[in-house]
Amino acid sequence: MLVIDAVVGGGSPGTIHVLDRADLEAGVRPVSSHGITVIEAIELAAHVNPALEVTLIGISIDSPSCLGEGLSPEVAASVTEATKRVSELVQSGQPG
Repeated sequence: MLVIDAVVGGGSPGTIHVLDRADLEAGVRPVSSHGITVIEAIELAAHVNPALEVTLIGISIDSPSCLGEGLSPEVAASVTEATKRVSELVQSGQPG
């Protein structure tokens, strides 16, 4: 499973992270604006498929203070590189 999301912490805004399930279980906490966190969604999927391999491609953001539209200039500048990393993973047959 490939997850693409924003990440709070672990670098300045625009920093790209490539994390596997072990990294996520070790405490790197991606942000989610959805009803459950990314970690909770992965844990739920792992109950269905314990052999699930997970890779998360994330871009660091500032700690969100409110909902808004658009990207900061730092995050926008990282989108192309993050997209390249997603493409490389998919073409190589990863993740899972």
